Amino acid sequence: MASSRLHAGAVATVAGILGVLGSSTAHAYCRYLTTTPAAWNPVSQGGCFEGDGIEPAYILFWNQICVGYSIQQDASRYVTLSDATALAGEAFLAWTSATCSGQAPPSVQAINNAPVACNILPTHQNAIIFRDDGWPAEYDSSWLALTSLTFYINTNDPNDPKNGQILGADMEINESDYRLVANPDAADASGTGIESFPLLPVLMHEAGHFLGLAHSADTSALMYALYHPSSAAGLTEDDREGICSMALPGGLRLTSNSGLVDANTTCDPTPFHSSQSQCGVQDTELALPSESDASSSVSGASSTVITSDGGSGCSVASSMAPRRSLCEFCGCLVGVAMWRVRRRKGRRG
Repeated sequence: MASSRLHAGAVATVAGILGVLGSSTAHAYCRYLTTTPAAWNPVSQGGCFEGDGIEPAYILFWNQICVGYSIQQDASRYVTLSDATALAGEAFLAWTSATCSGQAPPSVQAINNAPVACNILPTHQNAIIFRDDGWPAEYDSSWLALTSLTFYINTNDPNDPKNGQILGADMEINESDYRLVANPDAADASGTGIESFPLLPVLMHEAGHFLGLAHSADTSALMYALYHPSSAAGLTEDDREGICSMALPGGLRLTSNSGLVDANTTCDPTPFHSSQSQCGVQDTELALPSESDASSSVSGASSTVITSDGGSGCSVASSMAPRRSLCEFCGCLVGVAMWRVRRRKGRRG
């Protein structure tokens, strides 16, 4: 398994995804692929990334109905644990309660597990972490947040049906360079002059990455790479189409190697490898749950950063400020038996 870090950005288009089934319909929303290149922007580059024709590219997907997440117990000096818990729940609910064709919701639920103490990646607990005292030096200061995804790739078997399966995710919120606040009306109440943004739309955007969506080519969409005032309005039709393509009503998931498969209908929000309770333990030499075959794990994990809006993460900019990217690649991917991907969110304009 190799570990790659990608910054949240755009990846496979629905055309590229549904193309597996013979559809030529093009959509603005994008799905992540395991080979998403650095700084891929679906707006400036004319659409979602669909692979380079050289390396095998797999669609990322959650193979279960319920996905668990946790809030880091310390939350933030600027956002209480109670507020963070409420807003995270609202952010995920916006996606899981969307209406798909036939009036059915997407077949995925996000379950809030108990708060966790770990704040070092990988947490193995699908944690939401607030960085009050310093945004990591390797991250760009324009990023508002970062979502890291861990996914499975079997480098010994390109036909493994699990290739592309998402195994976990962690979000980091940049409270060091900005003030992401629960109550926008109280923004910058301290008079520090630090740029403030409402936390809810940032969490909603990151939740989209958490669930497997990349940036959209629709400039009005919540998953567009730049923050805009209408982001707070919630999901657009393009966003809803995106989540419905990721978690089709009825429990179906589209995979690269097996086409449409049924997700596990049992609701178990326990994160993969949650038994790895020690912070920062790398995902190398780990196998998928209930598997022990040698081909399921690969040593020598490595990291590669990919960003979605041509730079360094998700950026945000108000209509009065210089335009910045929302997320460079709001997230990361990890692969080869386990790849780690990070999706970052920055200022959106």
